[in-house]
Amino acid sequence: MDATTVARILARQFPRLGLVRAEYLGAGMDSTAFEVNGEWIFRFPMRAAVERQLFVERALLPVLAPVLSIAIPAFEFDGRPDDDFPMHFAGYEKLPGTPAHEIDAARISFDAIADQLGHFLSALHGFPVSEAKRLGAETSRLESLEPLAAAPWPLTLTHNDLAAEHILLDATGERVTGVIDWGDVAIADPTIDFVGLFMWGGERLVRSVLASYNGPVDDRVLERVRPWASFRAVQDIRFGLDNKLLDVVQLGLQALNRELDAD
Repeated sequence: MDATTVARILARQFPRLGLVRAEYLGAGMDSTAFEVNGEWIFRFPMRAAVERQLFVERALLPVLAPVLSIAIPAFEFDGRPDDDFPMHFAGYEKLPGTPAHEIDAARISFDAIADQLGHFLSALHGFPVSEAKRLGAETSRLESLEPLAAAPWPLTLTHNDLAAEHILLDATGERVTGVIDWGDVAIADPTIDFVGLFMWGGERLVRSVLASYNGPVDDRVLERVRPWASFRAVQDIRFGLDNKLLDVVQLGLQALNRELDAD
């Protein structure tokens, strides 16, 4: 996908956008994202499984949003397959803020954002699993790392990819303005939502989040996140090298070094 193709697709399907100016934002493992006219984000799935998960997002997020204390995407554009792209895609109004991994850690008030994330995760993990299943969420289990073989708490609804790049902060570094990229949302061991936080801010951030958290997870999560965070860091380094994304490589190395230093 490129910006010219995206502009052509959107002009055909959504005349209300007027003159379309599309800017490539980036591609992860599942989707390619473009900013449109400075105010919309459009995500294009890379394969059929991601397209199916997009249907889950569109059903689940509108029901989940009123429960959460932090803004999440609200889809307004339902893109259809056409001659230039063979799958459904979606667009939502751009949320304010900057991805946390792009902000100097020295400028971030981790205590303030930990409190907000603790309340956010309490609500997310408290969302009724039966309702999430009704809306299409599937059950996902962590890879079979030995320390993670059995969760000591119930499975919950999870973001399932809650990393610094998916957490938006305001200019002061004191307020979380949004949580984005819900493409992996699933019913899972809630440990997974602390892995990215551990990779970003280490044990201190996880403990600070737990101080404001009212859910099934307790301090035992610190031992459960460690092997998974190391594995995830290696995955990120490999993905960054394969796709020439040096910032992703750097984040993975930082997380891995933090874990090695702790040992």
